[in-house]
Amino acid sequence: MKNLKKIMHRLLFPGTAAVIISVPVSACLLAYTFLEAGEDSPVAYVSYVISAYSLTIVCANLLPMIRRGNRMAGQNPYIRRYLEDIPFKMNVSLHFSLAINLVYSAYNAVSSFRYHSVWFGTLAAYYILLSVTRYLLVRYAHRHGFEGNGKAHRRRGLRHCGRDGAGHDHPVHQAAEKDEK
Repeated sequence: MKNLKKIMHRLLFPGTAAVIISVPVSACLLAYTFLEAGEDSPVAYVSYVISAYSLTIVCANLLPMIRRGNRMAGQNPYIRRYLEDIPFKMNVSLHFSLAINLVYSAYNAVSSFRYHSVWFGTLAAYYILLSVTRYLLVRYAHRHGFEGNGKAHRRRGLRHCGRDGAGHDHPVHQAAEKDEK
């Protein structure tokens, strides 16, 4: 029984090199099967078995590979700061999304003029408006930052909510008042 378990473990976890090599090998075999050999040839059955095994070992090794990658990424000071420092992460993400929106709106504007397309023009207008919104968020972040007291922000937001329709304080509003005291 222990030998069977050891054999199964070796079959499912053959090593990182075997996992990485199995993917292109199975892809090439499948491409050859579909393009040259035909679906009923003996090569097709061999390529199906190898590709199924490749998919199985990739799926079995995916979680350990992700854990190993996370450990390696945690050793990098820049990645660790991005993952742990929430205001920094929000700031980087906001600037990156602003850049992507600007590039995509420019692409759609150019496509609109090049192809005389109203659709691309509409997309360009939408992404320009989205870029303006992101710019305003970036400007707000530079002036006020993302750091601060979460309770104060919640109180400020709840002050705008006020009471529910029946004139009763909302339970979330009551919880914020308890936090103040």
